[in-house]
Amino acid sequence: MGSPVLASWGIGPVPERLRVLGFLDTFLLWGNLSVSLLVIVAGAFLVPALSLGGAFAAILVAGIVGNVMLGVAGMIGADARVPAMVVLRAPLGSRGSLLTNELNVLK
Repeated sequence: MGSPVLASWGIGPVPERLRVLGFLDTFLLWGNLSVSLLVIVAGAFLVPALSLGGAFAAILVAGIVGNVMLGVAGMIGADARVPAMVVLRAPLGSRGSLLTNELNVLK
């Protein structure tokens, strides 16, 4: 049928006793996810085509855009009181959300 967690939780809210991350924990988690080494490495590849200042500007813009996108995903999950990946079960179904989870792991 499915894993016990998937079968018992579905897309319902996470129980209060299992919400263990505080504000600082959540801030550090999302900050780490949005500012990764991949953004900096991608910006380094721009240096031959752009000046050093232009490459830094591209890294900054990409970091801001990434933060905004992750922040919106976090807000949606916080509104629903479920992890953002669980929110994807409503539009994509259980199998579709598993695909997005796998792609996220590969990233």
